[in-house]
Amino acid sequence: MSGLRGAICVFVGPTLAARTVTDTLPDAVVLPPAAQGDVYRAARERPRALAVVDGYFERVPSVWHKEVLWALHEGIPVYGASSMGALRAAELRAFGMVGVGWIFEQFAAGTLTDDDEVAVAHTEQALGYRAASEAMVNIRRTLEAAAGEGVIGDDDADTLTALAKQRFYPERSWSALLKEASARGLADSAAALRAWLPHGRVDQKRQDALALLDLLRTHPPEPVGVPWTFQHTLWWDDLVRSAGPAPVTGDHGALTMHLILEELLLDPEDFTDVYRGALVRTLASAEAERCAVRPDTTAVREHANDLCTALGLTDQAAFDAWLAHNHLDLDGFNAMARTDAAATLVAARAGADVLAHLPDQLRATGRFGRLAARAEDKQRTLAAAGLENPSAEAAGGGTRELYQEWFDRHGIPVPSHVDRWAKTAGHRDEDAFRRVLAREAVYRSLKENV
Repeated sequence: MSGLRGAICVFVGPTLAARTVTDTLPDAVVLPPAAQGDVYRAARERPRALAVVDGYFERVPSVWHKEVLWALHEGIPVYGASSMGALRAAELRAFGMVGVGWIFEQFAAGTLTDDDEVAVAHTEQALGYRAASEAMVNIRRTLEAAAGEGVIGDDDADTLTALAKQRFYPERSWSALLKEASARGLADSAAALRAWLPHGRVDQKRQDALALLDLLRTHPPEPVGVPWTFQHTLWWDDLVRSAGPAPVTGDHGALTMHLILEELLLDPEDFTDVYRGALVRTLASAEAERCAVRPDTTAVREHANDLCTALGLTDQAAFDAWLAHNHLDLDGFNAMARTDAAATLVAARAGADVLAHLPDQLRATGRFGRLAARAEDKQRTLAAAGLENPSAEAAGGGTRELYQEWFDRHGIPVPSHVDRWAKTAGHRDEDAFRRVLAREAVYRSLKENV
């Protein structure tokens, strides 16, 4: 689902042709009828809005209410009309989903209650999702119109409505209904309807879908805020896992992550390192979402600047080249910075818990004994010299020299905001970072002079 960022995405199939959507909304992205997971996958790409018209009902799991709620919680407006969209909008209107049209209004009011009112059989995408049956709601509205114009009587309209309702939804059609009407002694009404239908038939589903497109055209959607908290559940986690990774857009089309993973797996050590880092990002991001941690614009901008500094992106040309090499656009980079900024806030909250697990992590990676031995030796050496808390000057220079030597040794440009960098690197603040560097510099000097 690449290319959805900032777009209005419309899930549509038998109700409207894709061309009809783009004639009204030229920049819209037309997606197939929505099945379970599709709204989540689309919302994950940060579209401007999601509009559900058509969706699967029977042979494929339907759009889940939870994925609509997640999109709304992420600030993405979600609209519904005509078919599956009308159903979900009626059910979720209290949570912020916007419903449009007569069908939505009837479901919201409880006048219509059955899913089969809007269900139709249809062909697959290759054949244009052509409807192979008539929607009950269209039959209902058409018979109401026929009775209103005096084409048939009210009693016959009620009888025909009941006959249509008794049919399984894929078997509903005007030809079948009129044939049954004639067989049941309503030949005159059937003949009158047959002559009237070519110009009198009401396609309520189409009318409502067009009303939705017109609303999106005349009132461009804006980000939404909701007053409720999204609740994570095991079932939601299952949906997220089953959705799979988003494709990565490259010069040669969309690369699926399993192809990139194939390259990564050629180096087991590299894979282990990247996987653990990705796991930390996953858990931190999930915790940020669960706790509704939202970094402000300033924090995201500062984090983006820190990323550029860490990556050595010192000018626009280098930044643009990096974006191209990493298959990202500016929006994607900002989204990455936003995620990292939220994860950093969560990490700060979890600092004490993380420290509690550090010893076992060090033991599991074979580092604990070496670090413990060096820490003990450093403490003994500094204490013997009376330099347990040395100044930068005691290390043989000033603070600037201390920073320069350390950052040069690690191949990192000296950041413009050392305090902010120090906090993201695990230090309490810049003073704590400076103390660590001073202790290390004095210790190394003392050991060299032994």
